[in-house]
Amino acid sequence: MAVESEAQRSEFQRWSRLAIQLRGAAETGRFEDIMTSFVMRELEQNRLFETIVLELPTDVWTISKLTDADRHKLSHQWRMLARPTNPSSFTSAEAI
Repeated sequence: MAVESEAQRSEFQRWSRLAIQLRGAAETGRFEDIMTSFVMRELEQNRLFETIVLELPTDVWTISKLTDADRHKLSHQWRMLARPTNPSSFTSAEAI
């Protein structure tokens, strides 16, 4: 991804911090109930961030420093990517 402006660089940094935090949370094994089917259902109902903010540690959100615009943009992109996915094609070991 070519970063063309300071705004894009900041956005990319926030999204990268979120990805690192989500991966770290997944590796703890404490969030195995947050499966692909769960994420897809929450995306379809436009409430993924509202739900996972309650499920994941506060540090995830403090460190990532997501803006409302980030949450909106990510939700939109994730919904688009999730539509053709069949959650049953994933194994039960695939938590966030």
